[in-house]
Amino acid sequence: MMYASEAGYPNVVARLWAYQRERFPLAIIIPLLLTFSISSVSVSAHLSGRRMPELGAYSAAFILSLSSFWALHVAQEIRDADLLKLTRPDMPIQRGLVSIQLIGTLGAAAVALALAVAYSYHEFLLVPLGFVLVWVGLVVAGFFAPRLVRATPPLHLLGFTLVVPLIDFMVTACEWGPRSGTVPPGLWTFLLMSLANGCILEIGGKIRSPISRKARRGYYSTAWGLPASLWTLGAFTLAAYGCMVAYGAYLDMAPHFAEAGLLVGIPFLCCLVCFAIHPVPVLEKTVAAASRVWIAGCYATAAALPFIWD
Repeated sequence: MMYASEAGYPNVVARLWAYQRERFPLAIIIPLLLTFSISSVSVSAHLSGRRMPELGAYSAAFILSLSSFWALHVAQEIRDADLLKLTRPDMPIQRGLVSIQLIGTLGAAAVALALAVAYSYHEFLLVPLGFVLVWVGLVVAGFFAPRLVRATPPLHLLGFTLVVPLIDFMVTACEWGPRSGTVPPGLWTFLLMSLANGCILEIGGKIRSPISRKARRGYYSTAWGLPASLWTLGAFTLAAYGCMVAYGAYLDMAPHFAEAGLLVGIPFLCCLVCFAIHPVPVLEKTVAAASRVWIAGCYATAAALPFIWD
């Protein structure tokens, strides 16, 4: 069998482009992180009762978020390299499309870029960025118990998702750090929404039909069973919805956020119900896509609704 690494990719740029399509799809990630970054900065301003900041705050927020999530992805690649060589030899690094050294170098470059942006925009950003980078290091080390983490799906889930509100805290600091140095009241609601949405993104992307050829170890639907996985996904959706309404309460707009959240959440929950009734492989990608739509809808609503009802 001839893999993509053996033909059709004459240079490293082409191979990296093929790698990102498989492992870090920028066509999906960039729109999500743009929405995430714009929303986080705007929410901080809304909660503080200030006007929106200059473009520099949004630019710094996006670079920091993209760099952080890329570094987190690289950490996971380094941690799992040996295991995937045995269990998934078809993966890009394992089949030789790109080397782990190259991906590690690009991860280090992203960390250097994040440090430079944080220092140049506002020195306080180095503090939350430092905590994010410590978490990245813990991921590389498998939290010093890699076998336990791999064998325990809830620990694996938390290993990815607990860092999301920390990244979000750093991104919101692009607004409140230079302006007041004080965390806005009610920011905890938004950070908890990010935690729930991180769980939705992780679980939603790793649910497979029981009859799918891809229903292998490492998917939550394999570890927990499909019904439990979908119930868990629904529970986190309700948690994110509750956090969104709580955020709206700090702006005296809870009813508006409750209505807007239902407009986004009901179609997503209907998608989960449809997949539960008809768990066929063709619908697997629908669940992952609907998860991303829900997440983007949450952040877009949090940022835009205060303008609409101002």
